[in-house]
Amino acid sequence: MESIDAPAQGERIAWDVVASAVNPEGGKFKFTTSTLNFAIKELGERGSFDRAHALYLWMSRKQGRYAPNEFTYVSLASAAKTLTQTRTVQNLWQRGIAENDESLICNEIASAVIAALNRVSDWSGAYQVFRDMGDKGKPRNLYTYTAVLTALRDEAKPDEALAVLNEMAREPGVQPTSLAFSLTLTAFDNCRRWIEGNAVAKRIKKYDVRPDATLMHAIITMAGRAGDMAHANEVFDAMRNSTMIVTTYTFNALLGGYARYGDWEGCTEVYDEMKRSKIQPDSYTFTQLISAAERSGEYIAADGVWTEMLRNRIIPHTVMCGAYIHCLGCQGRDLEAEAVMEKMRNYWDVPRNAAVYNALIGAHVRSGEVTRGLSVLDDMQRIDGLMPTEITFAVLIRACQESALHKRAEGLEGMRASLANAGQLIQDLSGASTSTAKA
Repeated sequence: MESIDAPAQGERIAWDVVASAVNPEGGKFKFTTSTLNFAIKELGERGSFDRAHALYLWMSRKQGRYAPNEFTYVSLASAAKTLTQTRTVQNLWQRGIAENDESLICNEIASAVIAALNRVSDWSGAYQVFRDMGDKGKPRNLYTYTAVLTALRDEAKPDEALAVLNEMAREPGVQPTSLAFSLTLTAFDNCRRWIEGNAVAKRIKKYDVRPDATLMHAIITMAGRAGDMAHANEVFDAMRNSTMIVTTYTFNALLGGYARYGDWEGCTEVYDEMKRSKIQPDSYTFTQLISAAERSGEYIAADGVWTEMLRNRIIPHTVMCGAYIHCLGCQGRDLEAEAVMEKMRNYWDVPRNAAVYNALIGAHVRSGEVTRGLSVLDDMQRIDGLMPTEITFAVLIRACQESALHKRAEGLEGMRASLANAGQLIQDLSGASTSTAKA
């Protein structure tokens, strides 16, 4: 019985290992390339990449019915999960490019290698595979374009994503899709380049894309984050006048733009239209409304939103609780703010983050209850294991100094210095880096 070496660890693999993956016990061996491709896939899924690679190498030395094909390589690429395994797959691709191996340079393999590289966050390697196909004069199909755009989206590389989208528009036989356009926009969104992303969205007709609901939502969201509510409303209206179904998600996308810039009037108009349309609000809807009330200083209006949320039996989100606690604190209602925090812990089981704790600390300090604010700092670390942020220290140190709690202020300054020296002090003054939701 022939055996082969597993190159990574030098193990020897008997044919019965392959047989156990592809044939039931007692079956006869009738190996073909297709059967061995399946064996490679099965070995990969069982975490035996080294054996799958060894089998691939053995097949590469064979002719006839054992010779590997593009699906052999795809199976091997799909089996790669770690960085080392992915580098093995990448090296095989690079060797094929260097040797101009026509059997390897195809869309099936390219898209599989790109996907493997994306799994280990190697966007530049994925992008190079895409470029290799072009450099070799190979037409790239929808799968290859989608794979590389997915990698560029995940790693927030909008310039490269836009370049790929433009090449897709020029590629014979390939039409830019709604998904491809959405992936490109999300790449801009992921690196917070909303104004540029919105400009790309406005050029959608240039690409002759037939938008679906997902893309329309992405454009509304992008326009809102860019502060271009005219464009957001234009797309929203176009969606309502089409055959697409407008949902809670659609209204939330539009609400998000108004909320981001504290446009309370705009938010209420959208919400009123949402109710007239008999669309059911969800937790995100009320989160946006509370955020808009907080940012616009409409603290009393936030009470109405909070009450309506409870009436709808909706469990509030972390961001919503933090915004409402801040609204209560700005009105000197720190005990009510503390009650909201208690319900987050003991009733709703809603995660707390640094922003929520900072809002409650601020509420107590505004009410002159510095000692209560200091106890919240203790709870922050003891109950939820959260480290204080720059804003936590800024608020409490100043409050202690103004309340003649000088020793406590010095202690806080020492703690801040220690965290800063250890590189553990969170500089994000909003505490948003610990948020569990994207506003």
